[in-house]
Amino acid sequence: MLAINKVIGRRLRRYFASTLVLILTLSIISVLGFALTLQSFSTVVADRVLPMSQLKVVSDAYAVDVTVNVRNLASGYASPDDATANIRAALDRADGSLRAYLATWLTEEEQVLIGNLLELIGNARASILDQVASLARQRLPIDANLAVARVSLDIEPVTRAVSDLIQLQVDVTQAELKFARWVVIASILTVVLVSIVCLAVVIYLMRQTQKTVASPLEQITELMGRLSKGEVEIAEALSRAEGEFGELARAFDAFQRLAREKQIRQKNYELHMQLDALIKE
Repeated sequence: MLAINKVIGRRLRRYFASTLVLILTLSIISVLGFALTLQSFSTVVADRVLPMSQLKVVSDAYAVDVTVNVRNLASGYASPDDATANIRAALDRADGSLRAYLATWLTEEEQVLIGNLLELIGNARASILDQVASLARQRLPIDANLAVARVSLDIEPVTRAVSDLIQLQVDVTQAELKFARWVVIASILTVVLVSIVCLAVVIYLMRQTQKTVASPLEQITELMGRLSKGEVEIAEALSRAEGEFGELARAFDAFQRLAREKQIRQKNYELHMQLDALIKE
């Protein structure tokens, strides 16, 4: 009986362990899929979205800040010292943003474009500062549109090169977002497929448990109940049970036979004693 209990317990533990492994597998695959998806979108943000914002700072510094301060200087709205300080601050801000952009991951095409941009910025910075110094030495105000037009000749190549870089960033971003969407779809399909497999295996294990443990136990319990009511022929049905429960049934049947034989011997002994008493009388 103890051995049967161990076998049944071992079988149930095996089913439970298999189910637990499936659940853990599904959880791990789900976490990995989520991590891969998050990494894909994080890569897009780090390598594409942030660099585009850095390039925009460069473009705004030249196209807006420098132009506005040159106009204010030429029109007399700002003093030469203030305008020069503001223009230098805008150029420094553009250089800092450009250095941050260079620290990101760049494709070969981006590296070619950025080499051209660095050359343009080096020339434009020196020319812009020279023009600002020249304006500061003149008698102000002067024609602001003319001053802005002269500076724009240096600014336009820079902004055009930055626009080319931003457009390239947009194209690469679209490609990376497309890949990220495929990663999301693949992760979802993988999780769904693994979930279906896990569900099928769990159903199979449940059926095996029902077949090898629950159903035989219910059957033997029913047969033993009928046997306890005096249906002696049930013992033969019990002895045909399979597996550990069959062994249990056969052991119980052997016990019943021994009990009946003992009962018969006891009856025979009592009859023999009664017969001896009658003979002596």
